[in-house]
Amino acid sequence: AFEDYLGKKGLYKQMEHILIRNGIDLHGCTITSLASGTCALESSILRRHQGIKKMICVEFSKHRIIEIAPRILKYYNIDPNQIELCVGSFYNLRIKDNSLDFVMLSQAFHHAADPEKLLSEAKRVLKQDGKIIIIGEHYFKPMEVFKRTIKHVIKWITNYKQQRKKTGFYPSWQYLFPPSKEKGDIHYSHNQYKQLFKKSELKYKRFIFRDIKNQAFFLEVLSENDLENDGVK
Repeated sequence: AFEDYLGKKGLYKQMEHILIRNGIDLHGCTITSLASGTCALESSILRRHQGIKKMICVEFSKHRIIEIAPRILKYYNIDPNQIELCVGSFYNLRIKDNSLDFVMLSQAFHHAADPEKLLSEAKRVLKQDGKIIIIGEHYFKPMEVFKRTIKHVIKWITNYKQQRKKTGFYPSWQYLFPPSKEKGDIHYSHNQYKQLFKKSELKYKRFIFRDIKNQAFFLEVLSENDLENDGVK
């Protein structure tokens, strides 16, 4: 049942799609997975990419990373020398500067209260040509955005339940798609993702998976030429 659940989430599908589309071979790579949870996805990656040199999994929940993750890794026969389980915060990684080939965030980026700090820390531990892969981000289809916008406009015009005191005629993305207190999810528009990446001096590719209402991003550090052409300097 657990494997079926993960299959429906399509996380491994997103990861493989990004790797294939960008011609990436994980052989010999050192990777960290931030907010890795129980390491279910990480087990799938290590099983299918046995040439990975090392995967460092960072998770703040001791229950998930200390009690559950080892059982999952054992179940999938993952070589314990290939993986390191760490309790900690993804804002303060106890990893050397410029030491990793990839930083991976699966269903994690939208939980960050300070995404700029998270991206800064990810950049710090990456090698000069390192990459960041973000998967499992929420995606809202254009029709859903349209419906919510029309609903808001009607409420605003009729001043339903004093709507005009709550927001202006043009609603923000966070007003249309408010954060989930229960799940800790923060929903971003494409433009908000774009601005976050630009501020962190990262160039990106976006991948949309409409069937599972997810999107993913492949990030690289901007070169000096990129910065000059983009007008950052």
